[in-house]
Amino acid sequence: MRAINLIPDEERRGGSSGSGRSGGAVYALLGVLGVLLLAFGAYALLSRQIADREDELVRLRAETEQVSAQAAALKPYGEFAELSTQRVSALRTLAEARLDWERVLRELAVALPGDARLASLDASASAAGGAGGTPPTAGGQASGGTPPTAGAPASAGAPAPAGPTLTLTGCVPTDRDVADMLVRLRQMSGVRAVDLGQASEGEGESVAGAPTGCKTSFDLTVTFAPLPGTAAAAAPGAAPAPPAPAPAPAPAPGGQQ
Repeated sequence: MRAINLIPDEERRGGSSGSGRSGGAVYALLGVLGVLLLAFGAYALLSRQIADREDELVRLRAETEQVSAQAAALKPYGEFAELSTQRVSALRTLAEARLDWERVLRELAVALPGDARLASLDASASAAGGAGGTPPTAGGQASGGTPPTAGAPASAGAPAPAGPTLTLTGCVPTDRDVADMLVRLRQMSGVRAVDLGQASEGEGESVAGAPTGCKTSFDLTVTFAPLPGTAAAAAPGAAPAPPAPAPAPAPAPGGQQ
């Protein structure tokens, strides 16, 4: 038996045409939905990345504030360390610019003959009044300038500072005692030169309390090398001269210490 389609031909053509149009609309709708789905996925991914970056930014800001707080808390210690270094340097400079007068007087007591008598002893930190202070002196006489400020720059073209000096006047029994005393004075620590002003027998003022045998009067000046602190403050390029070498010791006269 053969099937017979009773639907007219025009109606059958319209039905197939409508079915094709509805199928195209479905495909278009599915394409639009796919694009929207991709856009939503990209938006969600970007939103997640932005949120992660914001969380990291918050964490870094918190760490920065913590480190800044620690640095602010430790800042006084750094300032104290710097101040301590500056003060130690200033104290070292002052210490180097001072002469150990106690040592000088001890060595002077050994260098002078046992029967020598002093009329005066003048001590000066430097010929230009440098640092070092003025020690107590015999006979109530002393000299010495005000110590300079540590770190004060030297004037351009200024000469090298002179070293501390001792000026002695007194008497000894003989001229040989004067010669021995000059040799011993030159052997004192840091002595650069010993200059004898005069030495005369039976002349000049008598020394109070001196024995009758103390006949030879003398007047001399002991010059020390410039101190390291004062030499550092000299003009640039000016180096202090080294101390003069000590001569060979002479034998002490009999009965002298």
